[in-house]
Amino acid sequence: MTVSLDEEVLARLEKAAPAGAASGDRYPEMAAVRGDSAPTAG
Repeated sequence: MTVSLDEEVLARLEKAAPAGAASGDRYPEMAAVRGDSAPTAG
């Protein structure tokens, strides 16, 4: 499958989800949910 995006579509995507908008931890700290104090990576 090949997908081609023109400049207009790329600009709309950049406006909707700018670079860095989704940065950060993927999952919240789970120690409280698990009930332990396991060290976390990062």
